[in-house]
Amino acid sequence: MERARFWSPAYGFDTLKRDLFGGGVAAVLMIPEALGFGTLSGLGPLAALYGAIILSFVVSVLGGAAPMISGPSAIVTIFTAVIVSSYAETITEALTIIVLSGLIQIAFGLSRLGRFVNWVPFSVVRGVFAGVGAYLIVLQTLPALGEETEPGMGLIDVIRAWPYALTHIHFDTLSVALIALLIFAFWPERLHRILPNALVALVVSSLAAIFIFHAAPQHADTHIGLPEIHLPVIEHDHIMDAIKPAFILAFLGSIYSLLTAQVIDPIAGRSHRPNKELTGLGIGNVIAGLVGGMPGAASVPCSFLAARSGALTAVAGVACSAIMLVVLLTMAGLINYIPHAAFAGIFICIGWEMMDFRFLKRLPKMSMDILVVTLITAVLTVLADLLTAITIGFIAGTLASALRSQVREIDNTVSAPLLDSALFPEKADEFDPFSARVGLLSLRGHYSIASARQIVRALSPDMSGHQAVIFDFTDAVSLDSSAAMAIEELVENAVIGEGKECIMVGVSGEVKDTFDSLAILERVPRENFVEDMDAARTLARRILET
Repeated sequence: MERARFWSPAYGFDTLKRDLFGGGVAAVLMIPEALGFGTLSGLGPLAALYGAIILSFVVSVLGGAAPMISGPSAIVTIFTAVIVSSYAETITEALTIIVLSGLIQIAFGLSRLGRFVNWVPFSVVRGVFAGVGAYLIVLQTLPALGEETEPGMGLIDVIRAWPYALTHIHFDTLSVALIALLIFAFWPERLHRILPNALVALVVSSLAAIFIFHAAPQHADTHIGLPEIHLPVIEHDHIMDAIKPAFILAFLGSIYSLLTAQVIDPIAGRSHRPNKELTGLGIGNVIAGLVGGMPGAASVPCSFLAARSGALTAVAGVACSAIMLVVLLTMAGLINYIPHAAFAGIFICIGWEMMDFRFLKRLPKMSMDILVVTLITAVLTVLADLLTAITIGFIAGTLASALRSQVREIDNTVSAPLLDSALFPEKADEFDPFSARVGLLSLRGHYSIASARQIVRALSPDMSGHQAVIFDFTDAVSLDSSAAMAIEELVENAVIGEGKECIMVGVSGEVKDTFDSLAILERVPRENFVEDMDAARTLARRILET
C-alpha cells in the first residue's frame, strides 16, 4: 500500500519515530562504509562523507523512492576510481565528470527513461554484482597484507602484486584486517539493527591498531571542515573527453538505484517513481561534484536497514544526512586514527555478500542461457569494465530471451490439415479418408519479431497441397508489426500467390488493430473474414464445392 509522506496530513508522531530510528541506524552503517569507499575511490574519506550527506538529503527530498537511502556505493565507487586514475589529471577534472554525470541523470529523469531499467535482464544484474564483489575481494587482499593499492587498479595488476605481498606480509596490518573481517562476518543478526556490524568492526579494529598492532598504517592527517566550492572545468576539449566517463557513471548509478528501489518497494509497502528518483539523484550528484563530494547511488545495505527498522518516508534520509553532518563537524578528526586494513577486512565481506553465493549455487540448476549470461557478465566486469559487461550481457540476455520467446511462440502455433470427410460428413464414404484440401493454421498467445521469420520458413511448406487455408486468430492476444508482416508474407506468397483461398477467423482486438494500422491482408476478400471456426468450415466447404 502507499505510505504516508512526511508532508501529508497522515504523517504522525509514530511515523516520525520510525523514520528517525531508521535514518539513525542507516547513518551508523553509512559512515564507516562511506569512509571506506572514499579511500577506495581515490577522492578520500572526507569526499565520501560530503557526498553521503548531500545525496542522503537531496535524493530523499527530491527523489521518488523513500525511505531508500542514497550515498557512496560499491559499483559507483569502483568506476569513480577509474575516473580518477584514467580520465582526469586533476581532482577538479574528476569532479567536473561527476557534475556532468549528474546532469545526464537529470536528463534521464526528465526524459522519463526510468521505466527502461526493467529491460535489464536479471542474469545481467546478478552477473554485475558477482563481478564487482569478486573484484572487491581480490583488490582488498593487498591492503590486508600491507601493500598499497592505486585507484582504478586492474585485476591483472593485483594478481601481479600478490607474490611480493605474500612474501612480505605485514603481520600487524593483517591482524587488524582479520579482526575487522571476523567481526563484520559473525556479528549477531539480532544486534545488527541497533548496532550495525560495519561500525563495530571499524571501531574494534581501530582500537586494536591503536593499542596492540601499532605498526598498522593509519590515514594521513586529513583537513577536517566544511566543503569548498569546486567550479567545473568548462573547456571544450575536456568536456568532450568527459562525456563518455560521465555517461557511464550516470548509467551505472541510475541502474543501481532503480534496481535497489525495486527490491526495497515490497519492504516499504509502496511503489517508487523511477523518473523522479533519477532527477533527484542527478541533482544530488551535481551538488556533490560542485563541493568536492563523491558521486553515489542507492546504498543497498543502508536502505535495507532503514526499511526493516520501520522507516516509511523521506524523513529517514533527512535524519541520516543530519546525523552524518553532526559527526563530520564534531568527530571527523577520528578519521585519522582508522587503519587502512580495517576497511580492507570490511570490504572483503561486502564483496562476498555482493557475490550472493546462494544465487551462484543455484546457477547449475537454472537454464543454460541464464548460466551463460551471468558468467559472461561477471567475467567481463572483472576483466574488462562495467559498461562493456553490461552492454554485452544485455545483448546476450536479450538474444537468450528472444530465443525463449521464439520457441514459446512457435510452440503455440499449430498447423494441421482438415480432412474432407470432416467437412462433408454426409459424403464421407465418397472421399479418400486421407484427403485434406483445407489446411488449418492456429495462432495462440503473443507473437513478436522473435518468431516472425521462423514461422514463415517453418509453415510455408505446410500450405502446399491445400485449396484453402484457414488462419485462426481466435486465441491470439497480440502481434507486433514484424509478426503481422510475416503473416502477410505467408498469406500472399504461400496462399494467395499460389492461387489458394484464404479464410481469416477471429481477427479482433489488438490483432485487428495491428492489421488495420499496417493495411495488412487487404488482398483477402472481406467475406473471407469470419467470427468462429463453424463459419470457417462452412465457408471452406462452399469453396471446395465451387
